Amino acid sequence: MPSSKSQRVHEPFVFAALVFALTPGFGLVAVIVAAFAFQWNFGAWWIASVQAHGHAQLFGWAGLARAELAPWALACFVAGFTLHALSQLLLAILAAQNAVESLWGLLGRSALALSGIVELIGAALVGMMLVSSFRRARPLAPDAPILPVRLYLATALASFALATILNAALAIDTALRGSCLYLAVWNDALTHLMIMGFIIPIALALSIRKLPLFVRLAFPPSRRLTPILASYVAGLVLRLTEQLFGIQVGGLGDMLEGGALLAFSRDQRRVSIGCRHCPLQPGY
Repeated sequence: MPSSKSQRVHEPFVFAALVFALTPGFGLVAVIVAAFAFQWNFGAWWIASVQAHGHAQLFGWAGLARAELAPWALACFVAGFTLHALSQLLLAILAAQNAVESLWGLLGRSALALSGIVELIGAALVGMMLVSSFRRARPLAPDAPILPVRLYLATALASFALATILNAALAIDTALRGSCLYLAVWNDALTHLMIMGFIIPIALALSIRKLPLFVRLAFPPSRRLTPILASYVAGLVLRLTEQLFGIQVGGLGDMLEGGALLAFSRDQRRVSIGCRHCPLQPGY
């Protein structure tokens, strides 16, 4: 039987995620909204604050809440997310005073570059843990709980890895350019990759696993879930292609993403009302 310590291994991740959500996440957005409402002097400081808020929410809150995989990687994630939030906020303040090129600006840009590297190290540690776990794992049984969702989880993890690599590159590039801002086109792509590539597939995987348990039905077969995911991933790739390279395929990508989500919702509705393809689970 697992010890109480192993059962509570996720708690530091949840606590850290809530701290990021309440401080540079929802806390900072209150300042951003107030600045917009009272028409304060907009400038680089405001955009830098928006980028810092987005990073704290997507990586700090959502990322930590779903990265309960390697407790020893928590220090890297927390250090990286904290450095990113503080350095970009510092650079935002300096930008408002036209002092980004000062010594404090140099320290802020250096900390921003370091934050991306540290976050990348944390993601690499998680990846090493996953590879080690897969090598030692037993072959999956035909009814293994992970089978219906493994492709969704793989999509989420791959997107998180790509987003972490892209973020590290953008952080270093921003520091070398002597700026306080990520380039807008790359920041938009990073945001889309985290929301649509990481958060949404995680949410879909949880829905696949949890809903049948609530309504006491068998899990939907993979043959129905795989085409939905394939359409979704194709749409994600097309949207990112337009954002990064300017090829006009984003509209088709949005249609594929939206169509896949609608198809998934319809499939889950069939599960919720029961169907001949989803028989009642044994034992009920």
